[in-house]
Amino acid sequence: MRARWPALLLVAALVAHAAIDKYPDKLAEMLWACHVMTLLMAVGVATRRGPLVAAGLIFHVAVGLPSYLIDVVATGFTAPTSVLVHVLPVAVGGLWVRRADLCWWAGPLSWAVFAALLPVSYLCTPRELNVNLAHAPWPPLADRVASPAAVWGSNLVMSVVTIALAAWLLVRVIPERTVHV
Repeated sequence: MRARWPALLLVAALVAHAAIDKYPDKLAEMLWACHVMTLLMAVGVATRRGPLVAAGLIFHVAVGLPSYLIDVVATGFTAPTSVLVHVLPVAVGGLWVRRADLCWWAGPLSWAVFAALLPVSYLCTPRELNVNLAHAPWPPLADRVASPAAVWGSNLVMSVVTIALAAWLLVRVIPERTVHV
């Protein structure tokens, strides 16, 4: 039986990030897909639903961690809690997920949650925060992508590809049987 305590670690990291880096003016940034996927992972760990944890892990490997690293390189800045909320889910997922959890629908679920967050972010978050790039392109690419629709389309297409690649890679990397937390 896999331990449930990593769920508390994931939730504690999200709460710390919200309290230290986001509260009060940027709390809507907790709707970034990375944070929502981490919460999905915590629910999966707490309820022992491996495919939910796998969906979050796939997203973090495919989109979340690479996007975070690109942003850190481009801006030269990151908050300490940001490091925690982007690295911890990959570590927990890598230790907790078993190959059987990487079922056929974990990748599509990962993508569907991301796709659903675009209109939610557009309707529910301030334009200036640009959560999930729902309002405008990423600033370094703003001169190349004109409209939010083009951003949404390109992000959805790129995420399908990277999520499929991450799922394929994880199936090959995660052993059949390992010692898990």
